[in-house]
Amino acid sequence: MSFLDKAKATAEQAKTTALQAAEVAKTKATEAGAQAKTAAQQAAAKIESAGVVEKAASFVDEKTKGKYADQIAKAQEQAKTAVGKVSKAD
Repeated sequence: MSFLDKAKATAEQAKTTALQAAEVAKTKATEAGAQAKTAAQQAAAKIESAGVVEKAASFVDEKTKGKYADQIAKAQEQAKTAVGKVSKAD
């Protein structure tokens, strides 16, 4: 077996190992993504059920003495929409 044959065999082995590692990484990334999605949905459900967005909006409105009520209401609706999208994401 010549030097070039050995180099070719080593390169082929490295390629195979790299492809296997890439497949394992892809599988792990898919699993991690699914776990993250589940965690985000659970967190969103807790936020919705606890009324966190409403409580935060009320707190800020109270502290600003209603001065920014319109902006707070708008932000509250946007936050509720975002939380709703996360909790219902497929």
